[in-house]
Amino acid sequence: MKKQVKNTHKEFKAELLKDPEFRREYDALKPEYDMITIRFRKAMANANKADRDFTPLARNLTPEKLKKLQKSVKGGD
Repeated sequence: MKKQVKNTHKEFKAELLKDPEFRREYDALKPEYDMITIRFRKAMANANKADRDFTPLARNLTPEKLKKLQKSVKGGD
């Protein structure tokens, strides 16, 4: 008899969760994985915001502007 392959992660997970032992372990670990997911999404949102904030600056930064910026940072303005 040929095994049926699950088409999606959702279907595969649903099949696994039918097993009571698996379900108990899954439920026990779920809060920890939920916190990891929240932290990951927050970190990604912050990274995306930083990219959006920096991109216009980098796009307009010419070699002359960079030299002027470096000079002002060093205190030689």
